Formats: sequence, structure tokens, C-alpha cells
Amino acid sequence: MFRLLARVVGMAIVAIAAWSPSTAWAQPLAIEDFIRTPQFRGATLSPNGAYVAGIRREGDHEILVVIDWRASSMTPIQRVNTAEGLSFNWVAWKTDDRLIVSTTQQVAIVGGRPIGSSIPVGELGEIPVERLFALDRNGGAVVRLFERQHTQTARALTTSQLVDRLARDPAHVLIGSYESRGYALYRADVATGEMTRIESGDWETLDWVVDGEGTPVMRLELFGARGGYRVLRRAPGERAWVRVLEVRGSERHKAPDFNVLGPGPGAGLVYVSARTAETDRAAVFLYNTATGALGQPVYEHPSADAELVMIETGTHALIAGCARLQRLECTASDPQVTRHLTAIRSFLGNQAEVVLAGASTDNTVWLLFAEGPTVPPSYLVYDRTARNIVGIGGHAPHLAEEQLSPVEIVAYAARDGAALWGYLTIPRGAAASGAPLVVMPHGGPESRDEYGFDPLAQFLASRGYLVFQPQFRGSGGFGRAFAELGRRQWGQRMQDDVTDGVRHLIASGRVDAGRVCILGASYGGYAALAGGAFTPDLYRCIVSIAGDSDLPELLRQERRDEGRRSSVYQYWLASVGDPEADRAMLERFSPRDHASNFTAPVLLIHGEDDGVVPIIQSEIMERALREAGRSVRFVRIEDEGHHFYAWETEKTRSLFREIESFLGEHLRAN
Repeated sequence: MFRLLARVVGMAIVAIAAWSPSTAWAQPLAIEDFIRTPQFRGATLSPNGAYVAGIRREGDHEILVVIDWRASSMTPIQRVNTAEGLSFNWVAWKTDDRLIVSTTQQVAIVGGRPIGSSIPVGELGEIPVERLFALDRNGGAVVRLFERQHTQTARALTTSQLVDRLARDPAHVLIGSYESRGYALYRADVATGEMTRIESGDWETLDWVVDGEGTPVMRLELFGARGGYRVLRRAPGERAWVRVLEVRGSERHKAPDFNVLGPGPGAGLVYVSARTAETDRAAVFLYNTATGALGQPVYEHPSADAELVMIETGTHALIAGCARLQRLECTASDPQVTRHLTAIRSFLGNQAEVVLAGASTDNTVWLLFAEGPTVPPSYLVYDRTARNIVGIGGHAPHLAEEQLSPVEIVAYAARDGAALWGYLTIPRGAAASGAPLVVMPHGGPESRDEYGFDPLAQFLASRGYLVFQPQFRGSGGFGRAFAELGRRQWGQRMQDDVTDGVRHLIASGRVDAGRVCILGASYGGYAALAGGAFTPDLYRCIVSIAGDSDLPELLRQERRDEGRRSSVYQYWLASVGDPEADRAMLERFSPRDHASNFTAPVLLIHGEDDGVVPIIQSEIMERALREAGRSVRFVRIEDEGHHFYAWETEKTRSLFREIESFLGEHLRAN
């Protein structure tokens, strides 16, 4: 990445040597290069803009470091050993000289019961416990927040969470933690670690929200059984809470989109992301907790849901709002900010999305987060006065731009004329025509792909395959109406949109019609199996990772696990269909019922502890394919759940290895 920057004229670029990518990029990339633990993460800028703190990985150790970016020097200040169950979660600046750091420790419960618990110890084993510490910039004067008072919280096992840094109060932060009566809010002294309770909650309280003055003005609570919740508000200085909304567990799928983003600029003001009954897309509002009024949007996008906001730390003024259409599009309230962000993105060759991750108090120094297909997640410091950029570090400094594959946005028309598009990852040096293709529909299905660094797509491209990720109708992020076009359309409209994208690429001549494979995880795994079942002539091979194969069984499982009235089950009824009224449709579009249609070999991969899509879905598919005399390989991953990037590294490596071998046998890249 930093070699790319060095070629750009008109802006100075400096890269701290310790973080520069390897220059030995001519060597083929190994699987390990795509899945290794991020080497640098969680960067944060000091208020004066002089220092960056972050978490660096070295083997089994995580190291808390402070970087003087002007001097190009890095100082390690604390170290933990992940092999001993310790890890850093995040780090934040309190002042220019004082830091707050969060750690997690795996605590073994031996003998007795935790206070307030009715769970037998034998059923607990090890549990993760979060701790908060304050320390100086040089690593000294370490105190645990709640020092000498931890018995007032949930005893030795409590998890403490940072609620607000209180930018205008140099001595304190706000901490949420459990006490004998429930979840309370405390003011903690960052010099001594001692705390003062400022608000009491109960066992239903889940979280506190403060305004720009640090006053608690919103509260989130559990409500009823099976995941119901309440949102409460109040004016600053008031004690009584007023209900904003109340959602039963069985009605969460119909709940209004209302998410708190952070403190607003003034008393009783909070930023929220909301989608009203009259609007199709989520927008950002400045919510008045005294009146409950949303007012006019402070940021909205005409074609996509508002995704993130950049808020100034001290004043809580809105710097910019962003939405993701094909690329991330940000609009700033100050035109100069927009010009700077546009210039920086251009400076990076328009190969990365760039967002403001932090700013100095005087707004002359910015911490930037950049990510793109050929730019793994990276941190940069931008000096607005000197107009120079300093590379601080990133997740994968071993990967150079020249080793990674660019992404093109491909537009196509669905069979009914709808305008659609997808991301196409193109291997460097790929033939202009007749290339092998892996189509990779995303999970969800109300999710989406992004213009960013996708390890699996890049891995496949490094092996010579084009990778196509269509954003079919039913995907999330493009408004309510677009998402609802996928409801009860499993194997139908959503699948047709995937199929039409593949056929467009074949018709264009870029793809060899005889060398196309479909691969996906979760809903994408279902789409892969549906491709094999309903368009068997299109695909040479099928890879399903934790995919559903039996839609009636999916609904039966959700009803058994969550309950008929649960929000989860109600969501799946809306998304997939009713097991009674729609039974014929569900069976018609269940791949397991059409195993005899398959002509391509199938690879099934599933974590045995998957709590989202139970492994029985892959077991059912394997059995159906074998009974139909079709080619299938089933790989079970022990002790792992649904999301393969969260698996142990060796097991994720085995998944990549299985995919590489399977594609090499059945697809064959040039």
C-alpha cells in the first residue's frame, strides 16, 4: 500500500518502517497470508494529535504501543499473552498523557458459585471477563477502574464497559457495570480507579446513553421473554423515564428501525439512526430526549441507508455522514472536510474507502482508516497543515498492492429488466476472455458485500479465478423496499438475480461457460445448493459452507429453539415462508428435495457447533445426494460455530485448503 502512496505526486508520504509491507511480493501467497490475525488494530489519536495508540500482534502476544508519528518511533507499553487467556479489546485516550484500555481474561470458575448466579459451576467452566484499566502514556501508573471497590460490582466476575470518555472532564470517565441491584452507571477517577455511582439500574437494564454533557438521558432495557426490549428517554435533570418504544420478542421483526449512535452537541441531544414508517431508507437524526422529537434528518442518502457518522469528540458536532451504495459516499457539513477526504481518496488511487477515525482537538491532525480490495485495513495520520500522510500500520502489512486483485463494478439487467450490479474481483494478469469464475453470493440474505478487503475473494483470485459477488434483490443496505423484494423469494427472484449475473458475464465473453463454480456461506451456501439444484447446467462445482438445504426443517428448528412467538421465528416466517400455508413452495425450493437434479460435484463444510444454521442441514443434503448417487464430500469442523473467520486459525486454514483443492480438481484456473 505504501509503495502506491509513494508514487503519488503533490502530497508527501512517510511510512513508519516497522509497518511497511514486505517487498518480496513476487512470491505466491500462501493461505496463511489471507487469514492471519491482524498485525495492528484499534488505533486511536491523542487529543493533541501527537500520538497514536494501538494494539500490535507478535506471535501469541498482544502489545499495547504508542506511536510518535512525527518522530517515526513506536514504544511498547504493555504486553499480554493470548495463550494464557488474556487479550486487549481496545484502547482510548483520556488525555494526552493518560489512556484507558480494555482487556478480556478467561476466568476459570473453581468451587462455589458466582454471587447472584444460579448456574452450577460445572456448567460454567471458563467465562470471559472484561476489565478496564487506566495508565500513563509511558505504561506507568496503572490502576484498575473500580480499584479496591470491585466487591460493590458483580463481585470478582463483573464485566465493566466504557459508556463515555467525558471529553470535557480530564479526571473521569463513565463506566457501566453490575452491582447487587443490577446494571448501574458510575463515574470513575482515572488517576485512582475509584468510582462513584451516579445512576442505579436493575437487572433488566442493558445499557446507558449520555448526551454531550455526559448526562444519562436514554436507557435500554430487557422487556418480557424471548428478546423483547424497551428504549426509555428523559430530559436532563429529570428523574422519571419516558418510554420511547416497547417491542415484544415476537414482534422484533416488525420493530421500527431506531438505533442510538452517540451523544449529540448539547444537553438532551443524541444522534440516532432511524427509518420512519413513511421513509424507505434509514437516516441520521438529532433526537431530543426531552420531547422525543426526531426532527429533520441531519444526514440521509437518496439511494442507500445511512451507515456511519463521523462525530467531533469534544463538541459532538457532526463532521460527516456516510452511506454505502457501490462505494462508500460521505457528505461533510464543512465543504473543506469533503475536499480533504476526496483528495485523500484520490491520493490513494481511488483504491480504498477512507473514513475519519479520529481528530485532534484543534482539527489539524486526522487519524484515517482506509480499506479497499487491494488495501487491507490500514491506519494513516494526515497533517492538514503540512498536507502530508504518515502510514501508521494495518491488519496485513505483509501484503503489497501488487499481490492483490482489483475489483470492478459490473452492471447487468435481470430477466425482468431490473438494473442490478455486483463486484467482480479480477486476478492480475487474467485473460480478457474465457476465464474461470467463482460466483460468491453473500449470506443474510438481508446483508451485502462491500468494496473492501475480502480475504476469501482475494484468496480465490490469487489462484486464478474471477470472483463475482452479485447484490441481488433482498440484500440489505439499499432501503426497506429493496430488501423486501427478497422476502419469500428463496430459490426464486433472489436466485434468478444471481443466475442472471453469471449469464451476463458469460455472454460478455469474459467467462468460460464451462468453468463456473458457485460458492457461498450461510444464505450464500443455500444459494450455492439452489444453483446446483435449479440451474445444474450452469455450474461445474458447488461449495456450500453452513448452508440451508431444507426450508421446512429450517423453520421447524427455529420454532423449536426460539418459540412460535419469538422475534427470530417471526423474522424467518417473513423471510422464508409459512410452513403450513406455503409448504408446497418451501418444498419446491428446498435443494434436498431436488438432489437428483445435481450434475456437479458438491463440497459441504459445516461447523459442528453452529448455532445459526445447525449442521443437520448439511447432513440432510449429504444424505439426499448420496441416495441420488451424486458426488459429494462433507467436511465437519469440530468445536466451531457459524462464522468461519471466527474459527481457530488452523481450522480456517483447513477450510481454505479444502476449497483450493476442490476448485483445483473441478474448475482448473489457467
